[in-house]
Amino acid sequence: MTAYRDAIFNGQVSRRSLLKRTLAMGAGAIAVSAIPMSFSRGGTTLKLPGFGNAAAAAAAPLDSDLDVLNYALTLEHLEAAAYQAVLDANVLTGRALTYFQAFGSHEKAHVDAIISTIKQLGGTPVQAQKYDFSSVPTDQAGIVKFFQTVESVGASAYLGAAASIKNTDVLNAALSIHAVEAEHASALADIVAPGTDLFAPDAFAKPRTPAEVQSIVAPFFGNGSGTTSPGAVYLPMAPKSNAPGSTYFDITGHNLGGGFRAYWEKFGGLPIFGYPITEEMQENGMTVQYFERVRFEWHPGTFPSHFDVLLTLLGSWKAQQEGLMDTDPFKSVGDNGSGVYFKETGHNVSGGFLQYWKAFGDLAVYGYPISEPYVDKSTGLTVQYFQRQRFEWHPGVWPERYDVLLGLLGDEYLQSKQS
Repeated sequence: MTAYRDAIFNGQVSRRSLLKRTLAMGAGAIAVSAIPMSFSRGGTTLKLPGFGNAAAAAAAPLDSDLDVLNYALTLEHLEAAAYQAVLDANVLTGRALTYFQAFGSHEKAHVDAIISTIKQLGGTPVQAQKYDFSSVPTDQAGIVKFFQTVESVGASAYLGAAASIKNTDVLNAALSIHAVEAEHASALADIVAPGTDLFAPDAFAKPRTPAEVQSIVAPFFGNGSGTTSPGAVYLPMAPKSNAPGSTYFDITGHNLGGGFRAYWEKFGGLPIFGYPITEEMQENGMTVQYFERVRFEWHPGTFPSHFDVLLTLLGSWKAQQEGLMDTDPFKSVGDNGSGVYFKETGHNVSGGFLQYWKAFGDLAVYGYPISEPYVDKSTGLTVQYFQRQRFEWHPGVWPERYDVLLGLLGDEYLQSKQS
């Protein structure tokens, strides 16, 4: 095993060569190290619970080898990005750094090979997403142990998808890559705790279904509680403040203090606003701070009961940016009797959206509705826009909050200003 592991590290056995040796007919291999946000199944995009539509897709079979390949590609995009994020953080040294460089190279080669195979078979490869790696520890020992778990899950996930593979070449490739994943896990286990049962805790490997894998690796995509988002990779960006009453968030590397912290804590915290993604800053002569879902603005003397904090009208901004304001859902209507009618904007709010609006911030946090509820064709989600936010309905994801999640508009707005 040691000789084989060394051969992998030294480039004598690469993931690309493993794929090429087993893909004589241009079929692909699976590499299931995490759960996808979505994958193509029979021409229909399926989204797994917690990442979009609350569908039963996680338990559904993969109908074709192209489905398996796109499933694998989504996961390999994620794993390659995870390794790269850690390498970019520049915190690894010694053997850990050597291993991560090798494994990251393997993941990238795997991505390239699967993309090529999907194209050869006439399919359309899924694209890489933005991921949240905030659950990855920031110290070397923690990082290595974390990735050892990820690789172990990946190896077992191969087995869970193997039964769906129809082409022998695809199956052979899956077993080959499964072996590499197991080697990765074994090598990392040797750094974490040499000689322990991390190498092989059981006599037989347990296959994991996509649903089981999702429950383990969901932090990569954010979770139903809204504690983190599938947005940009968050790495430390600012030193910890020594100011009294300031809180430093290791996950995003930013401080939160003063009136902004008081407002954040009193009027919603993490589920409503998300983590801070900048420090306080000056924009157009105004003190602001960006969060995943919102932007705080300080208006001295304007709103003392709310610490003089107002929220930017990001819902209106997003609707305008997307060219939605002239579409039917955004046109003023009459009172349809379904809930509460806001004559100020000519729109109704009802059902879970109304309950959420009332319970978690109402006018001060979200503003007036600027659309009726409608199904967003790009996501399949039922959404409704408000002046400061976009409500999204994710059935079954968070019943305690009426299954409503909020758009990541703070992150999107900041990115738009940086592009």
